[in-house]
Amino acid sequence: MWRLVLLLSILQSAYTNPITPCEKLHTVMVLEITAFTKKALNEGVELLQRVIDNAELLELSDIDRIMLEQFAEFIESRRHAVDSEELSDLLEELVELLDLEDVSQELDECENPVAKLLRQYGFDTFEKNLEKQLRTFIERTEYHVEAYLKRQYAKDSEMPTWFTEFQKENDIERKYLMFLEVLENIDC
Repeated sequence: MWRLVLLLSILQSAYTNPITPCEKLHTVMVLEITAFTKKALNEGVELLQRVIDNAELLELSDIDRIMLEQFAEFIESRRHAVDSEELSDLLEELVELLDLEDVSQELDECENPVAKLLRQYGFDTFEKNLEKQLRTFIERTEYHVEAYLKRQYAKDSEMPTWFTEFQKENDIERKYLMFLEVLENIDC
């Protein structure tokens, strides 16, 4: 539905004011981030829901119950998020909730029932898929920005400098943060 509204608003404004290449780039970037975050969040919600559903059968400590409540709150938040900014914030929250950098190591050492369920229902696969999707998203973003810069001689903007730094960056998470920053500050 939101895509239809976006398309109609773009078409309506195109008749009154032509869409600039910068506005087209911004729209494409928003669509890309929205598609990426929706897919990642849907997979994360599926994993968390499976853990919640199966944890009810186990004897849980108070800490485990709190963790499951946080999972449930996150799932509910995801149901209400629609725009790219809310989705990006939720993806950040999911990464923090699962503490993706530390959970893999803890899962190997832990006897915690929630941690075991995370492993059993595909945490490792989720983590690998998330990184793969992030890499694909970054590659698509690079393609769109590079195409924009080739068509436009945006030498007076900060975009070429940002893009050079973006391409040089090797850390995928840092690139994602750089993308979010430029998306927030793009001035068309």
